[in-house]
Amino acid sequence: MPVDRMVTRGATIDIAGGTAAQAGRGHAWRRARRLARQQPLGVIGLAIIVVMVVVAAAAPLVAPYAPGNSDFDVMTEPSWSHPFGTDRIGRDVFSRVVHGARTSMLVGAGSVAIAAIAGTVLGLVSGYFGRWVDTIIQRLVDIVMAFPFLVLALFIGAIAGRTTTNLIIVLGFAMTPGVIRVVRASVLTERARDYVTAATALGATSSRVMARHILPNIASAILVQATVAIPTAIIA
Repeated sequence: MPVDRMVTRGATIDIAGGTAAQAGRGHAWRRARRLARQQPLGVIGLAIIVVMVVVAAAAPLVAPYAPGNSDFDVMTEPSWSHPFGTDRIGRDVFSRVVHGARTSMLVGAGSVAIAAIAGTVLGLVSGYFGRWVDTIIQRLVDIVMAFPFLVLALFIGAIAGRTTTNLIIVLGFAMTPGVIRVVRASVLTERARDYVTAATALGATSSRVMARHILPNIASAILVQATVAIPTAIIA
């Protein structure tokens, strides 16, 4: 009899847990639908981005021809066989755009990821500790930002070599100072909040305060900065 009761209780707990999970998923879907109704342009923009990412990822399957194939007539108008026409040496423009989107997405996302990670770490350390740590990091940032973005990227790229990997690293390095400045400013604001003082008083270490308390509250600023930086990296 006790065994049956234990089993019954366990089943009851499992059912309750499953019901709670289903309710949570249902609430999330309702929130998503409500947000979609309130921001229809945002949904359209998200759909366009998703389509572009999928097309770029599946470039060899989507593109009808090889990007370097120049066996076609030159400067033809758009047609069913060449949706974007051909260029001056007889290459299919649509195929080149699709393959180019793949490279652009890779370079943009990769360089921004490097800048976001490095800039977040250095910005957190600079803003939280201050004093000589902040002085050293900010003077290095001033030195890097004294050079124009493209000039600095071209200079480092000429030294490192012209490969896609080097390009991602170079652009990521060139964009890191901007992320550091944004993160540092946000950390200086959050560091004066009561929750940081309370966490420190309770014995939390500096790394825990930065990772568990400050970082989640400045994540939106980092996300906005990264979103703005992606098209800059692609154009560069």
